[in-house]
Amino acid sequence: MSSYRTLELAVDAVDAAAIGAWWADVFGAELHRKSGTSWHWIEDVPGMPFDAWVFGDVPEPKTVKNRWHWDLYGEVPDFLARGATLLWEQPRWTVLADPEGNEFCVFPRT
Repeated sequence: MSSYRTLELAVDAVDAAAIGAWWADVFGAELHRKSGTSWHWIEDVPGMPFDAWVFGDVPEPKTVKNRWHWDLYGEVPDFLARGATLLWEQPRWTVLADPEGNEFCVFPRT
């Protein structure tokens, strides 16, 4: 058995504080920041398969579709009310984008 395990998910962002706060609000989590850095993170989110979700400032905006994305259970209208953008609908899920354009899929709770 491998000794490897997931540690954290790191996301580049034009405004790490803003997108970190957006996702913290989605998950009902506290947004953390180490003094003197541009890194923000959420942690201890029930069901999250890694220790932390980290958001770091980068100078360039997102310009192309993500090569991978996250899938979530939730309610599409709730995400839209929070500022997500509807990209397209599939029979079993809906593809949305967060305020920085990062794609994610929402599956209904069954």
